[in-house]
Amino acid sequence: MGHHSHEPEPHAPIPHERGQHGHHGHGHSTGPVDLPRSRATVAVLATLVVAAVAVLAVIALTWPQHRHHDIPLQYRDEHGHAVRTESASVRSVVLTDCANPLVSEVLRDPPQVSLRPNGMCFDATAVLTSGPDADRYVLLEIPTNRVTQGLAKDSGGADDGTVRPGPGQPRLNAGDKIRVIAHTGPEGRSYNFDDFQRRVPMLLWAAFFAVVVVAVAGWRGLRALMGLAVAFAVLTLYTLPSLLNGASATLVAAVSAIAILALVLPLAHGLNWRTASALLGTIVALGATALAGWLIIDSTQTSGLTEETGNDLQVYLGNVSMPGVLLAGFIIGSLGVLNDVTITQASAVFEFADAALPRKRVFGAAMRVGRDHIASTVYTLLFAYAGGALPLFLLLSVSGRPLSDLLTSDAVATEFARAVVGGIGLALSVPLTTAVAVSLLPRQRSTA
Repeated sequence: MGHHSHEPEPHAPIPHERGQHGHHGHGHSTGPVDLPRSRATVAVLATLVVAAVAVLAVIALTWPQHRHHDIPLQYRDEHGHAVRTESASVRSVVLTDCANPLVSEVLRDPPQVSLRPNGMCFDATAVLTSGPDADRYVLLEIPTNRVTQGLAKDSGGADDGTVRPGPGQPRLNAGDKIRVIAHTGPEGRSYNFDDFQRRVPMLLWAAFFAVVVVAVAGWRGLRALMGLAVAFAVLTLYTLPSLLNGASATLVAAVSAIAILALVLPLAHGLNWRTASALLGTIVALGATALAGWLIIDSTQTSGLTEETGNDLQVYLGNVSMPGVLLAGFIIGSLGVLNDVTITQASAVFEFADAALPRKRVFGAAMRVGRDHIASTVYTLLFAYAGGALPLFLLLSVSGRPLSDLLTSDAVATEFARAVVGGIGLALSVPLTTAVAVSLLPRQRSTA
C-alpha cells in the first residue's frame, strides 16, 4: 500500500521537469508538478503563504507617501527649479583659441570660428532641436589637454603632440546628438553641454537583447523579460520612494526582493513545486545574505560614502542611512545570482527524482551539481565586481600608498564586502534549496 501507491508519483512531473532543459521545453511550466500531499508540501506552502502575508503587510505599512524632497543644488537651476535640458545636434568642431565671447549664447546664425592649429580649445557649433530656441545655434567650448598640460607642467604626463579633449571633457564630433543644460539669466537664455543623447541606441540595444533572448529561449525568454519589467516596477514604485521617505533600508530591500521573486519566478518558470522550493530557498538565502551584509558592514566599518553620489545623499537626504542603503544594495544585487542558482538546484532535484533514488542519494547528486555551479558562479560574481571597480583600482594603484593601505581602504572594502556577501548567499542557497526540494519528494522510494 505504502510502497506501490507512491511509485508513480515521482515519475509524474518528469515530462515537465525535463522540458526545462530540452529544446522545446518552454511549455512545461503551464502545469504544476504532481507530488503527493505530505507534511513537507504543506509546510512549504504554508511558509510561503505566511511570507507573502508578511511582505504585503510590510509593504502596506511602509508604502511611500511621495513627500516633497528638496532638489540638490547641483540639480537646480538659477531659480531653484529642476535643471532643464534640451536636445541639440553638433554641426562642426574646430580647434581654436579659448574664451570666445559667443560661447553658450543663443545665435540666429552659425558662428564663424577660425581654425588655430595651436589653439587650446575645441569650439563645437550645435543646433538646438528642442525647446523655445529650437533651430537656433549655440557655441560650446571644450578645453583640450593642452590647457591641462599648461596648468600642470610637472604632472608627469608626456605631450605626444595629440590634441584631444581635456580630462572629464566630452569628445564631440560633427553629427553627434547631445543634451544641453538651459540657463535663464538677466540677459536671456544660454546653454552648456550636459551629456550625449543615448535614448535611441539604448532602445535599439534593448530591442536586440530582447530578440536574442526570445529567439533562444522562446516563450520562457519572453516571460523572463516580462519579469524584468515587473522587477523594475517594484523598484521604481515602492523601493526607491520608500528609501527616500526614510523607511528602514534593510526592511524595504528585503520585502522588495521577496516581492520581486514571488512575482518573477512563477512568471518565468510556472507555478509548480520546483518554483516553490526555489522561492523558499532563495528567501532563506536572502536572510543569510542580509545578516552577513550587516555583520561585514559593521565589522569593517564600511561607510559607502566613497562615491560622490553617496556623499550627496548624506548631505541632501539626512534621513537616509548610508550603511542601510549599502546593505540594501547588497540584498538587491544578490537577487539575480541567487535566482539562477536556486532554480537550477530545484530542477536538478526533480530531474534526479526520475531515477527513483532514495532522497539521500538525490540530495547528494544534486549537491554535486550545485558545487560545480558554485565554483563557476563565484568566479563570475567576483570578476563582475572587480571589473566594475577597475577604474578605482587603477586610480589607487598610482596613489603611491602601501598596498596594504589600498586593499583595506573604504572604497576597496565596499567592493570586497559586496563580493563576499554575494558569495556567502550563493554558497548557502545551494544546500538550502536542495534540502527544500528533496523534502518534497515522497519518503518511500525504491533503491533500484
